[in-house]
Amino acid sequence: MAISAYGPGKQFQHYLPQLLLDAWCDGNGKLTRYHEPHTSKLVFSRTSKRSTGGETNLYTLMTLGRGPSDESDFDENGNPRFPQTQMIENYFADQIDTSEVKDAIGKLCTNIEINVAEKRSVSRFISSINYRNPPQIMRFYEKHRASIESLIKDIETRIVEFGIDVTDRERMPDFLKLLTDIHTERNIHVELNAHLFDMLKSINNPELISSLCRTSWIVYRKHPDEENLLVSDTPLMFGHSFDVGQDAIDWVLPLSPEHLLFAVEPDLVGDFIAISRDRSYVTQVNTLQIQQAYSNVYSKDEGQFDFVKSIWFSQPTETLGEHPAHQR
Repeated sequence: MAISAYGPGKQFQHYLPQLLLDAWCDGNGKLTRYHEPHTSKLVFSRTSKRSTGGETNLYTLMTLGRGPSDESDFDENGNPRFPQTQMIENYFADQIDTSEVKDAIGKLCTNIEINVAEKRSVSRFISSINYRNPPQIMRFYEKHRASIESLIKDIETRIVEFGIDVTDRERMPDFLKLLTDIHTERNIHVELNAHLFDMLKSINNPELISSLCRTSWIVYRKHPDEENLLVSDTPLMFGHSFDVGQDAIDWVLPLSPEHLLFAVEPDLVGDFIAISRDRSYVTQVNTLQIQQAYSNVYSKDEGQFDFVKSIWFSQPTETLGEHPAHQR
């Protein structure tokens, strides 16, 4: 019997921070989602922030046994025997997408200055957006695919060698002993989750966070006559994508339907303020959000469907590939 490296349970795991979507939600926590369920057909729907911006088992590598509800997954003290499927998403929720970040974004949108600690927390949050999306996770999986497949083969070989039927509950102690032995020899936790720890290390890179903190942050508020800002499921944009002010801008992030956060080189703030009066920014940002979206674009209401559709189909769709968890 083949063993899946990605576990038997299904967990919807978010790569787009839900707190970023708050500003686009109505009082019931819903926003408008644009996506392409079938080739050449763009649709929109009202959806909750919890049910979008994620994929099934995105961060899950392995949950051995028959799922978190099975007693065989827990030791005599009730502790999980193996890495749990929600470990990474829980890390983001507890350590990155914090109430401090939410409050700091609220201050930025109301022209209240944030302190150094708040800026550092928001910098970590912004850094994480660049690392937790499916294409990036897919690269980490590919990097460690050989060691993962080697481990799976080792487990399967020993199951055959010891004649263990993994579906037989009476043989479960033998199966768990076999896994414990392999874990002792190969350190399953480190081997299977190496790419995830690489990702977390990248997010918490002091040099990267210091670099983000070093820039001057300017919040640009759209003109009342302009369309609302869109946000995609890969929302962070970099300065080289812009036609104007590209030497001054490091990165750009939509904070709400009305607000953009620009990171500007400190010595070029004056130049940026001069060019930021160009009211083409909203159209340019909305176009880039659509073009770089992984699979979803969001707005506060349904009124921007025609614009989203015109940009969505204006260039060939690049195939990003299938997540390894979906290949088994």
